[in-house]
Amino acid sequence: MKGQQDFNRAGNACARRDKATKVALWWLRNYDAITHFWRGFSWVWVIGVLMYVITGSLDLARAMVIIFVVGIIANSGIYCSIRAISAHLKQLEDGPEKQEAYDLMIKIIRARVLNGA
Repeated sequence: MKGQQDFNRAGNACARRDKATKVALWWLRNYDAITHFWRGFSWVWVIGVLMYVITGSLDLARAMVIIFVVGIIANSGIYCSIRAISAHLKQLEDGPEKQEAYDLMIKIIRARVLNGA
């Protein structure tokens, strides 16, 4: 057909899968740092919005709406990214990546159980 391009779909799928696997493993390796950053960032931007209220630049009612709406959207994004990563990791074939992901998840679970988080 005119204008149709020949794409190597299997090669592209493998490349995307490798990239997704790298992202998922990076997420697991840096899980503690990511959650620590997210907790701190959440507090900082809420305090920043409240500072606008204190200085009179923003109405309290609007500030509360902004805080709740942005908080819901941001936390939903984090939740959906964790779900996507877990769905990808479930589909991994046996190999070193799957074993590394398993070891990292066990490490995260043990840390959370021992710290009571």
